[in-house]
Amino acid sequence: DLVSLLKKAGCKEVKSLPFYSQESVNEWIDNGALPLKRQLAIKKLYYDAPASFKKIHQLNFTADDIIDTMKIAIVCGYKK
Repeated sequence: DLVSLLKKAGCKEVKSLPFYSQESVNEWIDNGALPLKRQLAIKKLYYDAPASFKKIHQLNFTADDIIDTMKIAIVCGYKK
């Protein structure tokens, strides 16, 4: 937990702000580093994922892509 780590490090007024980013699965798996077989396996994991995962990630399946809503935490604090 980043908030706890900053507090333990002596930071004051630690805040955590959520940021949601909609990411194309195609864009992050089709980068030349993964063979097509591995890319298809990743997509299959998304299609076969439990309903709870699909709901948490607010997945959107399009004709040729999967959009995954990823939560990113922006955590800040200050130290005297």
